[in-house]
Amino acid sequence: MSITVFRYLLFIAYFCLEFLRRGDKAKSIKAGDSDHYSSILIVAVFIIGMVISPILSATGIGNIESEWLVSVGFALAIIGLIVRYSAMMTLGKYYTRTLLTTEDHTIVQSGLYAYIRHPGYTGSILFWIGIALSWHNVWVLVLIPLLVFITYVYRVSSEEKMLIGGLGQSYVEYMSHTKKLVPYIY
Repeated sequence: MSITVFRYLLFIAYFCLEFLRRGDKAKSIKAGDSDHYSSILIVAVFIIGMVISPILSATGIGNIESEWLVSVGFALAIIGLIVRYSAMMTLGKYYTRTLLTTEDHTIVQSGLYAYIRHPGYTGSILFWIGIALSWHNVWVLVLIPLLVFITYVYRVSSEEKMLIGGLGQSYVEYMSHTKKLVPYIY
């Protein structure tokens, strides 16, 4: 199987996870008041990544010929998919596409959520770092992870304001013993 085919199979796997969302609110694309366009921004960055990566790589400018870089990239992308899937299954109906809370919203502190508050986003970031590595182009490797990381930092900020507003002190307490995206670090 060619590298390009495997890369696009990973993209398909990433988007197939969307069909595993549980509940009407989780599947909805209607943004809540707290979303602040972060959902649209995520989609835009993903489209940019999918379009610009092959173009930059095709130019040959900044390409790095390295099989191990591609292998490490694919491994990270697969780990990212697994982390994202785990987060989706743990949160269930609370794993929504857009930022919103439900009437019965609770703080989930099991699985990866015992260590980090946003493992689904961590999985997406790992996925995109892996995909960027697989293009073995220095410009893709710098640009795509940077755009993805900035987008998710904005998303996390918006989401945490929403959750503090909706869940109050219990969420603030949860924040005090977990990290945002990287266990024990950030």
